[in-house]
Amino acid sequence: MFVVACNPKPVEKTGENDVIYVDVPFLQETHEAFYVTSNDNDNEIRSIALDANFNVWIATASGVFRKDKDTRNWTPVIEGESRGPAYSVSINPNGDILLGTWNGLYRFSDGKLTKAEGVKPPVSVICNDGDENYALGPYGIWHSKNKTWEEQPYHIARSVQDAIADKDGNLWVATNAGLYRCKDGKTELIQNTNELISCYAQAISEGPE
Repeated sequence: MFVVACNPKPVEKTGENDVIYVDVPFLQETHEAFYVTSNDNDNEIRSIALDANFNVWIATASGVFRKDKDTRNWTPVIEGESRGPAYSVSINPNGDILLGTWNGLYRFSDGKLTKAEGVKPPVSVICNDGDENYALGPYGIWHSKNKTWEEQPYHIARSVQDAIADKDGNLWVATNAGLYRCKDGKTELIQNTNELISCYAQAISEGPE
């Protein structure tokens, strides 16, 4: 969204005390806020994702919410006793939405919400490797195959902050104890200050080739 503002610019003096100004338009970015609720925890956003239908999904300190396209209202996705702190939302290439929460991993598919079995909560981070997904938390790493979750033999710090899977089959995990590279059952910890500014790795992203 853009607004037009005006900048006065003198262009001509018609007399000793008279100055004519003309407005010079320019473009300035603005933002439009989509307030969740009056509850502070609802507005503490930890993860955000946009699905193929342009619906917005957010994980907040009080749960998962969805804002449908062309609306301003946020709808809780998980209700009842299962509602609680959420940490991650991720959109699969097939359109499924994965939700990492305090009490486990959920999948929203074809309008239905189901809870995954075999993943120990809480789920801090979810990432996709192109075909399947990883779910990570303080108690381990799980990888999905045909919607079945299998625990992986990787031992990393409990303070998982972010993760990505690259095309070479590496799982990179950012934690407060450093950066981990996991592949073929082996784990490498990178925390030397010659390689990282700080071992407190908060986010990770793969750059262009």
